[in-house]
Order: sequence, then structure tokens, then C-alpha cells
Amino acid sequence: MLRPQDQTSVETLYRLYGGLVYRRCLRMLRDRDEARAAVQEVFVRYMGQLERAREVGNPRAYLFRTATNHCLNRLRDRKPWEELDAESVAGPQGTDPAGLVTSRRQLLEKLEPLAEEERTLVWLCFAEGMSQGEVAEVLSVSRKTVNQRLGELCRRLALHPEGEVEHD
Repeated sequence: MLRPQDQTSVETLYRLYGGLVYRRCLRMLRDRDEARAAVQEVFVRYMGQLERAREVGNPRAYLFRTATNHCLNRLRDRKPWEELDAESVAGPQGTDPAGLVTSRRQLLEKLEPLAEEERTLVWLCFAEGMSQGEVAEVLSVSRKTVNQRLGELCRRLALHPEGEVEHD
């Protein structure tokens, strides 16, 4: 059970970052109800890991990263891939949706064997188009670390720096 000060802390974080977490989940999941459920799960997870979350020092980054990982897991569990449609997977770029769906499906498939932080890093860079500096902030690591890990992951996964997935 949460202590009163912990409950106040979580409520404050929800007021501050609940909208950010919801927009993150909605952008990735493309379903309002599923995004709302994901937000609840992210904050429940935060409450369950309160001591560890406090150690991070940046609750915004912790919640953002947790939301991203949670949504990636939900997307991965949405198999079979054929049931995903252009609206649920394609990004907001407004470019060729069919091409985006194909490349995002391939990217999701390639992410399955990776560790959670590796999946998040690749997703943020390639699917979300975030800069290495933005990714570094979310993951609470240096930009140099993001650059090194991304280079190694691109080689392992046969990803191209432009975000294209190499066809097997």
C-alpha cells in the first residue's frame, strides 16, 4: 500500500505527465481505449517500482521510456502482423502509408529478440524519428552512448541509418 506522501507524489506526476504518457501511447498504439489502458498500466508499474523509479532522478524520462517499452510489447503481441492496418501502424509523416506499414512491421519483427532498452533505442530513432540527443534524454544516457549502441544495433539488425530495414 502506498504511503500518503507516495500517493501525493504519484498524483502529482500523473497531473504533470499523464497527458505526455497518453499522447505517447496513442501515437504508438493508434487506439484511444488501448492508449488509456496503457497509461494506467504505466502508472501502476511506476507505483510498483517506486524506489527504483526515484533513483532514476528524471520521472518524465522514466515514464516516457516505460510507456514506450509497454507500447512496443503491446504492438509485438498484436500478431499476426497481417491484421495490422495502415492506420494502426503507419506514422504521422503523411508519406506512402503502405511502405511505412511494411517497414514498421519488419522493424517490429527485428526488435523481438532485443533487450528492452535496445528495442526502445531502435524504435525511438527509426520509427519515431527522434534525434540521438532526444533519445539520450529519454534513456538517461549520453548522446555518445546512443550513437555507439545504435551503430552496433544497426550492424546486428542490418538496419540502414536512414531508417530503412534491409530486406532478408
